[in-house]
Amino acid sequence: MKKRFLLLILPFLAAAVFLVLWQYALHDRSDLKSLAQASAIEAYTRFSGFQETGEDSDYWGGVAAFHSFQSACRLLTENTEKSLNGTLCSAIYGNLLLFPDRGKAHISELVETMTLLSENIADETGYVQLSRLRIALEHEASPD
Repeated sequence: MKKRFLLLILPFLAAAVFLVLWQYALHDRSDLKSLAQASAIEAYTRFSGFQETGEDSDYWGGVAAFHSFQSACRLLTENTEKSLNGTLCSAIYGNLLLFPDRGKAHISELVETMTLLSENIADETGYVQLSRLRIALEHEASPD
């Protein structure tokens, strides 16, 4: 009788463990956080390199790293109150990509902002600075 009970209960226990692990994996965002952090560090490094040397490859490498950062942030904040950060980053990425002269003109702000975000991807001051950068980039787009 004991064996029969164990044989009946073991599949249910296995299913329960599977469900718990599945839910944990579903909500585990550590890989996305690591990707966002690494991308922010890379963007900071490349934009800093451009600021020091003026090499176009550093600028474009920074834009590519910023895109990776933007994508990871969008996925991290999906369906949360911070989902606007992904939209903000997307607008900046578009400006950096389509209007490189504007991005290059604001390289010091990019470096300063990415310094904060490379240290902590959740730094609210970094997102405030990104918001200011977006306004500056878009302001240049409109004629006075």
